[in-house]
Amino acid sequence: MPGRVLLIEDEPNIIEAIRFILTRDGWSVDVHSDGATATDAIAQRAPDLVILDEPTSALTDAEAEILFSIVRSLKEKGTGIIYISHRLNEITEIADTATGGVW
Repeated sequence: MPGRVLLIEDEPNIIEAIRFILTRDGWSVDVHSDGATATDAIAQRAPDLVILDEPTSALTDAEAEILFSIVRSLKEKGTGIIYISHRLNEITEIADTATGGVW
């Protein structure tokens, strides 16, 4: 059953495409376009699914650790996470499973 999605994305065309597909399938989509304040957006909402696209690109190491802590907390609560990153060390640190790329 569809629920609430929080999309952390700054590219308007990607936002439009993902929002179209998910709302067509019954999801409610909230968008937050500023990766630097993504941790605040995640903490303030109660999404069923969070989609993060390169969320640490504008963060310091300390800010990234805060984000990882929030992601871990969401996972413990059963919130779905789609985490897109080219930084494989981030994926291996927080992911249960991973797809794509060459390992």
